[in-house]
Amino acid sequence: MNDMTLNTLPQGAERRDDGAVRYTFSEPATLPSTNGGEDRVLTELVIRKPLSGDLIDAGTDDNKALFSFNLLCALSGQTDAIGKSLMRRLAPRDYLACQSVVAAFFNNGQTTGL
Repeated sequence: MNDMTLNTLPQGAERRDDGAVRYTFSEPATLPSTNGGEDRVLTELVIRKPLSGDLIDAGTDDNKALFSFNLLCALSGQTDAIGKSLMRRLAPRDYLACQSVVAAFFNNGQTTGL
């Protein structure tokens, strides 16, 4: 990521040395236990740099919301059923902030020219 991209990260996000971004939620996402065990709680995500394959694998037929969800799940390692269920329980502000983090990986800074 370049310095221009770092300026686009939402509050609660920090760049790691490996290029990934850690985002801490404004409120935890909780998946209640269904069998008397412990609830699953997610308080942060580490979102890695995307690869072309991530974009291809996230693809759907014209469903941009599902594409964005699948890409975020892939980049944060939340690809199993429990992970995806937890992701669906994120507060809307946290979900949108995580999408801003993903978008920051594609931002090349201010465009110039026509």
